[in-house]
Amino acid sequence: MKHKLFSPYLMYEPKSGDPVLLDKYTFAHILGGYLMQKIGLSERMAILLALGYELIEDDLIEALGLKRWKVEGKGNALVDVVAAIAGFEIARRHLK
Repeated sequence: MKHKLFSPYLMYEPKSGDPVLLDKYTFAHILGGYLMQKIGLSERMAILLALGYELIEDDLIEALGLKRWKVEGKGNALVDVVAAIAGFEIARRHLK
């Protein structure tokens, strides 16, 4: 079952293996950015952690034995980093 989000380019298709920009874990990256700001990390450190996680995410998931997880596309990894930065900014600007 396909779910369209905003346009045909932003799609989530469960278990398809197709690369997508937004998926059901995008909110987790927003929350991660929010929490990084709330615990006092600098913006630079939050960006480095978000980038670092995306670099090791697929290997980490494989090492943990989570076979249901599909390999992400590069576009989704970029969106996840942007989502973390957005969460960081939301926490900094609007939720003091």
